[in-house]
Amino acid sequence: MAYVSDVRILTTENGYNELRKFVDSYLTDEDKKYNLLYNADVNICKNKLVYLGWNDVKWYEQSDKFKEVQAILKGLQHLKDNDISYRYSKFGQYYDDYEEEIFDSDYKTKNLPLISYERYFDDNNMLNILNDKAIEL
Repeated sequence: MAYVSDVRILTTENGYNELRKFVDSYLTDEDKKYNLLYNADVNICKNKLVYLGWNDVKWYEQSDKFKEVQAILKGLQHLKDNDISYRYSKFGQYYDDYEEEIFDSDYKTKNLPLISYERYFDDNNMLNILNDKAIEL
């Protein structure tokens, strides 16, 4: 079974265009079919901001086998190097696996909204799980 994550990125329209150009140039022709920017589960453009997201994605940051992930992460570094604001958040399958990166430009768009998220206790689901599991003590 693969480990999956939920990922969100927020940036300006200019930031998205820079990220897209970077990712397109980073990926080889063979890898382009896996370009995550064109396969986002969430893609919202409002008020000159772009909000992207992927649910249940194999977001293996340390593996060279997942070049589409490396392309986006290096693209975010490219945004930072070019002083373009962005927000990045990732939830892994486990509650202690959370990452967040916030970069605010010194001169360009400042104060992007924070990515909104909520984690909560689902007591009804726990009751269902406990009803289904016989634990021997």
